[in-house]
Amino acid sequence: MGGGRYDGLLKLFSGQDRPACGFAIGLDRVVEAIKSQKKEWKEEKKPEIFLVQVGETAKKQSLELLEELRANNIRVSFDLSRDSLRSQMKLADKLGAKYVLLLGQTEVLRNEIILRDMQSGLQENIPLNKLIKMLKTKI
Repeated sequence: MGGGRYDGLLKLFSGQDRPACGFAIGLDRVVEAIKSQKKEWKEEKKPEIFLVQVGETAKKQSLELLEELRANNIRVSFDLSRDSLRSQMKLADKLGAKYVLLLGQTEVLRNEIILRDMQSGLQENIPLNKLIKMLKTKI
């Protein structure tokens, strides 16, 4: 790793005279230093559950649901930035989630959620007030 002060460099490119500093690091050397320590890397655990939400009402309710799942020590992953069902399902599959919880407008109105087994593809509707108990028996 090397670096230092580069006063005057900015003036060469922009005409503004300002103090500056910087550094560079060789990524290959960092990797070698890490390897030389012979530390074991723990494999990140896959999420047991991936929560898919579709629609604004579902997105709002999913925040409360996430909090409840985590309070009950259920590993759950989600992506509130994606809106399409397809993109969220792809991410759930990529992360290796065992189950997907599907929450849409209809489910919010019915006060239930769809539980999908990612291996078998089987789905079942579960009342929200029974969800935690059901998940604890499955995972």
